Amino acid sequence: MSVKKIKCITQSCSTEWLFVSLINWFLKLYHQDCGQSKLDYEWTQPITLTDLKGEQDLHEACDLIVQEQIDVLAVSLYVWNRAKLFNLVQQLKLKLPNLVVVIGGPEVEAHRDPGFFKKENFIDYAVYGDGEIAFSRLLDHLAGYPAELINLVDGSGKVYPHEVFMDREIFSKSIILKFQEEIRQYFNTTKEKAKIYAPDVQLATTWETTKGCAFKCSFCDWSSGLHNKVRIWGKGELDPPWKKELLFFTELGIKGIYWTNANIGMSFHDEDIVNFWCDLKLSNPDAPVCVWPSMSKKNKQKTFKLIDKMLESNVVQSCRFDLQDLDPVVLNNIDRPEIPWEEHRVLIQDLLARRQDKLFRAKQDPFFLNAHLIWGLPGQTLNHWHHNAREVIPLGLFPYYQPFELLPNSPAANIEYQKKFNIKTKKIKLDNREFFTVTESLSMTEKEWFTGMLLMLVLNKLTNITSTMAHTVTNADSLVYNNFATHNIDIDALFFNFIKWDEIINDSYSFFQKTNEVSLRLRDQEIPLMIDEKIQKVFFRKLGQKPMI
Repeated sequence: MSVKKIKCITQSCSTEWLFVSLINWFLKLYHQDCGQSKLDYEWTQPITLTDLKGEQDLHEACDLIVQEQIDVLAVSLYVWNRAKLFNLVQQLKLKLPNLVVVIGGPEVEAHRDPGFFKKENFIDYAVYGDGEIAFSRLLDHLAGYPAELINLVDGSGKVYPHEVFMDREIFSKSIILKFQEEIRQYFNTTKEKAKIYAPDVQLATTWETTKGCAFKCSFCDWSSGLHNKVRIWGKGELDPPWKKELLFFTELGIKGIYWTNANIGMSFHDEDIVNFWCDLKLSNPDAPVCVWPSMSKKNKQKTFKLIDKMLESNVVQSCRFDLQDLDPVVLNNIDRPEIPWEEHRVLIQDLLARRQDKLFRAKQDPFFLNAHLIWGLPGQTLNHWHHNAREVIPLGLFPYYQPFELLPNSPAANIEYQKKFNIKTKKIKLDNREFFTVTESLSMTEKEWFTGMLLMLVLNKLTNITSTMAHTVTNADSLVYNNFATHNIDIDALFFNFIKWDEIINDSYSFFQKTNEVSLRLRDQEIPLMIDEKIQKVFFRKLGQKPMI
């Protein structure tokens, strides 16, 4: 029997960073160690799609997969890449009708949706939950070996049992060290291709030292909402692999690492990792920075010491405080563990006071200091929007609001949860993207929610934050950005003047009811607030703000 070819495909989640995924080697490690069919497959070099080349990226990926005559395509799926990757798969099925397409990732909902394969009939299998064993056994099954399938839904809609991945022998190993030459080749190839379209692109990767999250916040789909088990890579090893992995990333010239642990500071080795990383950065300024760290929700004193050390050593170049909301009632509604805001505020104030030397970057990077908040949570009202912003802005934090996106495997997607809070949802359009988001609940009408979304747009645009959902901005945007860092925003005046501006709110809401698009409008025209200086001045005057500096 001829050897069949496997290819993994995913998409980078940023425009500034080119994130190169390691998912291919997570799957390969288990199958090569435990799979019955390990000699029946060839793992080809994976593909990372980017937004650097637009549609051309899709065409090139499609052509390569056809050219290589791939037999099994593993697709790493998230809500933000779903449309693009499904489009690619549909094209491939026309050219390779025998291609077996397997999707996986935290947003796969086939096990919860009996009609999934009727709607997405170009998919053959869906892996839900941990994919290492599930994908390996599926490969065995496809190769004709007897296999006990788990964590899988087949094209008929049959759901196989779920198991948590707990293989201690596998967790004692390092995919990065085992496959470092393959990874090196892949990173170098990806970077060279990207440089053709973006010469200054920064290479980054995702890095997992702890797998899973112990908490069950309603808005989150960690581990696809199936369990709260936490597993640690290299646990029990005399020489844990993370030191060599960080050194390898540095040698590769990787500039950024998204340390994907859900609660940095909670695992026993996190402090050792931070100390080693900081020493590495101080001795070698070219060592990678830590991008968007998600710090532990518990033991805040320890957590803030780690943030302080990372700031001091330039390992962290942005500070994001994940607050979601400041009201304990709202936090209770979403099962969010958090210390009281009065205590949290003091910790933030003390940290920023100690690191004044780092804060100059806030004038160049609008996301250097932000309070991460979610809009649309059960229990919130417009007063919460105002209160949250009023509390964080004096600290120098930008109130970075995201709409409450209803992820398919989050606890909030449970019908009983939605009934409890009378949650209503819509697929909305915002900043050229679509989101399936909560737009109404017991505490807030849709129009009140929409008014909060407009306030978010106004605040972002008046401070030159170009996108509420972007993690990065272009260099040009960074150069013009300094209004929030240097301009005293009067949030009280902005809030109370805007919510009385009926003409804009009503015209914008009327357009939203017809199109589901969130945008600032007046008399059926979008307001070009970012590019029209005269309109900016009208808004500043109308909303009681001082002229821009």
